Formats: sequence, structure tokens, C-alpha cells
Amino acid sequence: MLKVTLGLLVVLTLMFVLAWLAKRMRLVPGGSHGHALKVLAVLPLSNRERLALVQVGEQQLLLGVTANQINCLHQLETPLDIKSTGGHSGFSQLLQQWKDKNNPSTAASQSQKDSRNEG
Repeated sequence: MLKVTLGLLVVLTLMFVLAWLAKRMRLVPGGSHGHALKVLAVLPLSNRERLALVQVGEQQLLLGVTANQINCLHQLETPLDIKSTGGHSGFSQLLQQWKDKNNPSTAASQSQKDSRNEG
């Protein structure tokens, strides 16, 4: 009787662990919504707040996500090219790329800082 009980506990534990891993690794079907909605990048700000860059069709949205609500902070006029940054770069680098595209004075001041740091 003890062997059967322990075997059952092992099987149940294994099922819960595999279910958690499948959810964590987004292997559960139905989560992609036909590729119409993609989370491109996420920047955690604290335990409960984060910024998310989401692609909906051809539009990219910057969302502020909290425990209680989701706010659209900005709709990007020109989508960021995630593939050109390698896809594995940090979210702050994506935001810097967006800021450089939308604020030419920031790009000029950044290049001046870089030239001072090199010399």
C-alpha cells in the first residue's frame, strides 16, 4: 500500500511540475492568438509594474502593466526593427533606438558622449 501511495504522489508531482514548465515556457496551445498579437520585449520596473512592447498586426504599442490595470503609453509611429538588434538585446536598448529615431538632438549628444569616452 505504501509503494502505491508513494508512486501516486510521484506521478502527481511530476504532472504538476510538467504543467508548470509548459505554462512557463509558453508551450500551452492557444496562447499565440494566431500570431496577431506578439510581446516583443518586457522591462520589469518593480515586482508588479513593467513596460511591455507589443505588436498588434502592423502597429507597435508601449504598454504600462500593473497588477490592476494596463495602460497604452505610446503608439509607435515607426515600428522598431527587432530583428536588426538581434532579438536578444535589452529593452532599454530598444527604447534608446526609438528615442534616437524620434529625437535627433539625443542622437547627436549621444555621439558626442561616445567620442569623448573614446578619446
